Amino acid sequence: MEISVGDKTYLLGYPTRKDAKNAEQNGLNLSNIDGKVLTSCDVIFYTGLLAKQPEIKEKEAEQLLEQYQSENGDINEVTNFLTEQYMAFLKSPKGKTKKAKIIEM
Repeated sequence: MEISVGDKTYLLGYPTRKDAKNAEQNGLNLSNIDGKVLTSCDVIFYTGLLAKQPEIKEKEAEQLLEQYQSENGDINEVTNFLTEQYMAFLKSPKGKTKKAKIIEM
């Protein structure tokens, strides 16, 4: 996903399994939101930036998110995209759709 904030363009996403794992290491935990919706949005946005902007700090990401929203950016659209992309690794870690077969139990 590409967004424009101010006069800059940013890429967001978890394009590889490594990027999704890096997101987890940087605070992404979709299984335990615990009613902290705003905090979760901040973490999703921050970790979504890391793959293509690895130098970005969490505080910078929060400021960028605020600016994006003030420019009428749709944070729900961004977080939904990032959540779906992250969850896709649970179903198909390498993007392949062939289902493994259980031979014996």
